[in-house]
Amino acid sequence: MNLFTSPPPRLLLLVALVSLPTISPASEIRVDSTGGLTTVLDDETTRLDLFLDGNPAGLGLLNTRERFDISGQWFYSDQEGPWGANKRQLFSTLPRSEESSPAYGGLMLFPSPHWAFQFLGDAQTTQGVPVSNFASDTRNENMYRGLVRAAYALSFGSIGLEVLNIQSDQAYDAGYINGGIGLTGGSGSQKQVLLKAGFIATFPEAASPGDARWQAGGYFSTQLGSSPKKENINFYYFNSSSFSMDSTFTSTDFRAGCAEMTYEIPLKFKARFSATYTESHFPPGQAGSSPTNFLSNIQSLWISSDQTFLLKGDFRLKEPFSDTENFTVGGGLDASFGHSIYADLPWPVAVANGGLDQDLLSPRLGIGLESEKEYSVGLQFQCQTPLMGSPKTFPPNEAPLKIVNESYRLAAGGEKWLSPVFILRMGLVLENDIYTGGTPNALLTALESGWGLQMAFGRVDFRMTLGQYMDTNDSNNLMGIIRTQLAGTLFL
Repeated sequence: MNLFTSPPPRLLLLVALVSLPTISPASEIRVDSTGGLTTVLDDETTRLDLFLDGNPAGLGLLNTRERFDISGQWFYSDQEGPWGANKRQLFSTLPRSEESSPAYGGLMLFPSPHWAFQFLGDAQTTQGVPVSNFASDTRNENMYRGLVRAAYALSFGSIGLEVLNIQSDQAYDAGYINGGIGLTGGSGSQKQVLLKAGFIATFPEAASPGDARWQAGGYFSTQLGSSPKKENINFYYFNSSSFSMDSTFTSTDFRAGCAEMTYEIPLKFKARFSATYTESHFPPGQAGSSPTNFLSNIQSLWISSDQTFLLKGDFRLKEPFSDTENFTVGGGLDASFGHSIYADLPWPVAVANGGLDQDLLSPRLGIGLESEKEYSVGLQFQCQTPLMGSPKTFPPNEAPLKIVNESYRLAAGGEKWLSPVFILRMGLVLENDIYTGGTPNALLTALESGWGLQMAFGRVDFRMTLGQYMDTNDSNNLMGIIRTQLAGTLFL
């Protein structure tokens, strides 16, 4: 008997298990429009699936249909505070530009009960990015990604493979550096190809769709070949002619591994835990000739090795509150341990080495009340605080580098169904960012709003953000922000 035309009973039961609860098509925009209630709102983008952690095997276990997802956003900020006097603008097709691993997006196809495929392409342009090595300079960054995923559903789980191609380009704006040196412009580019393989096993064999179950899995990612970053930057001395410098820095030995597990009681409780390790190396760069005294006037920090270990846990609990309402509680805890080795150099010859330990703890907790197809409301608190850790110091004539950011964030929001297909959303975000090294604290107040259309053949979500950063030591130093974002899904 052909397996592809007559699936075994265990496979049919697995499909039934992953089909609970019913499909709720939504996007990150829905969650972010209500203040970012990631621990409260229940939809496919917050359901703690291993697919959302970037495991390609999770594609084969998704509860969805063949679909095409697309999104776009525009973000603008006008900085006037002491932390950087520049304007920034972003154009992106990424639902959340801060997330490195794509999840829902592009074209998803499920040609059989076994096979699943995803094809995705996205782009992002950021203007006015501060260049930390050059005191008064900015640059524009362009990033393009192409992704192909394939997963095969087994009777007890799924396996998957992913290829991700990343192309990044930079264009430097004119600016002043230091020591009588200026920059007239420049450009840089880098290409990286990553291969990722993953697996997920579901157990024990369930007797009914409502039985509790475990999922365990993991993935391993590595870089295919080297990833050289080439730069050509044009400098000048005041009252003299300009000159250029060509440099190449190559990323090697990139690898990442993740082990993860979930436990679920369908429609009531779900918990997820993962441990992820990432490592990459950057051998010393090579550069062309330049004036001798130029090297003595410029110093930069280049990462030569970067290691990160992340422990992440999340849970969701849903209990009946009345005949038509559910009370939801959700939370999570991240513990991040990072270590970077730096080369402190007159560019580009390393003369001293140092490093930095960045250990952070990030808890979050939210509560909410929901009535299906009627309304959802919620409140969420999250923060980021440094763990015990020490900076690695440079030689005696160098100042130790220590960058610790602490933040506290409170969000409240919800949504209301005005008809069977139309939803209004609103959220309020208050955030206090605390910086070390003499930089003033910043208080963020943001108002989120949006609407959604949810129909049988797809959905459309819109989001708008109006916000303001304020220097808490000087209320005259302000930064206004505005964001518009639109996303849509078409079921095929």
